[in-house]
Amino acid sequence: AEAPARRKPPRGVAGRALRGFQKPDNVVLLIGTVLSASAGMVNVIAFLQLNAFVSHVSGTYSRIGIGLHGLASGSGAAEDTLVPVGLVLSFILGAAVCGLVAGRNDLKGVQIGDRLYGVALLLNAACLVTVALVADHGAAKFIAAAACGLQNGMCTLHFGAICRTTHVTGLSTDLGTTLGRLLHFLLKGRCGGATLDPIDAAEVRTVLNKLHVYLLLGFGFALGAWLGAYEAAQFGDYAFFVPAAISALVGGVYLAIRAPLERAAARGRGAELQQAEVQEAEDLVQRARSYFDDASQQTPDQGQLDDVREVLRFLDERVLSRYRECLYN
Repeated sequence: AEAPARRKPPRGVAGRALRGFQKPDNVVLLIGTVLSASAGMVNVIAFLQLNAFVSHVSGTYSRIGIGLHGLASGSGAAEDTLVPVGLVLSFILGAAVCGLVAGRNDLKGVQIGDRLYGVALLLNAACLVTVALVADHGAAKFIAAAACGLQNGMCTLHFGAICRTTHVTGLSTDLGTTLGRLLHFLLKGRCGGATLDPIDAAEVRTVLNKLHVYLLLGFGFALGAWLGAYEAAQFGDYAFFVPAAISALVGGVYLAIRAPLERAAARGRGAELQQAEVQEAEDLVQRARSYFDDASQQTPDQGQLDDVREVLRFLDERVLSRYRECLYN
């Protein structure tokens, strides 16, 4: 009898879902949810006390367009354009500071040994404390926007794009598409009268994992918004101290537990390599992985293929040669 044809690897939506999504660890989800709640507080407190939304920039970009129209028609003031421009630039500046301070991009998991992420959270807390102290000054809203950009950049670099914590537009889009995929499989099972094959079943599990993440982050932001409204009513400008304390606590705990966790991991590996050499090799691999992740989302041209070859050659020279030296010495 003829052997059954071997099933090809999944492609399309199922293949991308199975290969491209890894549910964050529970500790990452916990931290992401707490920081989402903190961002929700900041955004609501800033709106109630400073008359500006600061944790996202989509609406702010729209305000820039409205302000420019007002200037062109003579019906608006320059401030109507300059303030939203300042908010956008402040948010970008905060993210840029994060990239400068903690610019190591790892989409696969938490890098406990990188203390600069804790420093970024402490900087975020310092910005929010400053906002509380200078809330009567016009610069306060811009400092708050920079703090949100700093936090969002930190979470994106450290936890991956799925854990953006200061805005929920992309999260809501992802939640909608994920619910649509889940509905698709439910209808396929009920209306089609057939059980799901292993590939479909695997994607259903992936969809449920995504829902878990999106719902937690969305719940955190909504809870923080509710708490922020309460705090603003009770404490006024000093309500910013609450999210500042949250950022400081998370950053401080991170810095406190980083060293013992790093030592425990080093003992478990039992490696004889020098820590500096290992760190250098890991940093190079992470940088290359980040580049490959970005390149995989595009249709490569000849220049990009040449870049890939150069990256592989560089890795061979700098990383593999380093391990060969350690192996044979």
